[in-house]
Amino acid sequence: MTRGVRNNNPANIRRGSSWRGLSASQTDKEFCQFCSIEFGIRAFFVLMRTYHYKYKCNTIGQVLHRFAPLCENNTYAYIAFVTKYLNDNQTWLISDIQRIVDTFHLDNYEMKFQETSIVNTWFNKQTPSVLLRAFAKAVFMMESNYKLTDEQINKAIELL
Repeated sequence: MTRGVRNNNPANIRRGSSWRGLSASQTDKEFCQFCSIEFGIRAFFVLMRTYHYKYKCNTIGQVLHRFAPLCENNTYAYIAFVTKYLNDNQTWLISDIQRIVDTFHLDNYEMKFQETSIVNTWFNKQTPSVLLRAFAKAVFMMESNYKLTDEQINKAIELL
């Protein structure tokens, strides 16, 4: 079991903020520990909302250069992993393609994700977009080798 999964923090969010849902006991000196995986997912979505509204980070590259900076990570490998994950797992988009068709350049109706692809967008201030949900799945795989379920995402969104 990875550190992120043990901490219910699949994005490995560092300590420093008073997140809702933190465990009473914080034994990990570097990363937050949440009382449930849904609170860890919720924290990631709140962080992404902050990146979107406060820091104007909206593309894969902008978000990951801030979230996983070069001083701590191989950010370019991270970006490559996330874009490959999104490109390899596009079935989640089929029913939602009309909602995001204006955001992306379509090549024969097949999505092509790049570092400049916009992922951090919100339909309103509470609900993450379909694409941001998929992006979260990719980040959680990269950070914790954790396969997030739609049920977990929906429960986390209820906590927003």
